Amino acid sequence: MQRRRVKEEVFRYVNFYQQG
Repeated sequence: MQRRRVKEEVFRYVNFYQQG
């Protein structure tokens, strides 16, 4: 479990969720 770029992962998840 690497906690380095959590924000990037969250941003990607949000972007994917917002896309549809």
